[in-house]
Amino acid sequence: MYKNKAKQREKTRDRVRRYRRGVTPNDSHEQGVTEKALQDTPAIINALLDPKKRAMLEFISQEIKRKGLPGENLFYGVNGFDFTEIPELLRITANLV
Repeated sequence: MYKNKAKQREKTRDRVRRYRRGVTPNDSHEQGVTEKALQDTPAIINALLDPKKRAMLEFISQEIKRKGLPGENLFYGVNGFDFTEIPELLRITANLV
């Protein structure tokens, strides 16, 4: 590809660094939001901004509180927040929806 092997090695390392960071020149489209960025967004953020999922989270949080269940053992997603933190997130993001 390159006549100069040192330059080829340098370009390859740079390309690998960009790939590992998720930054490639063809990553974005017109609106400036990438499909990859939407997929990498934590599920809780998508749920807080989606009206149907938000209503479901509010209902679940209210039921946990009403029944007096401990929310620290119930998580939203695999590595997500527990249900002691979700009511606070709902309150903070109430004006965004």
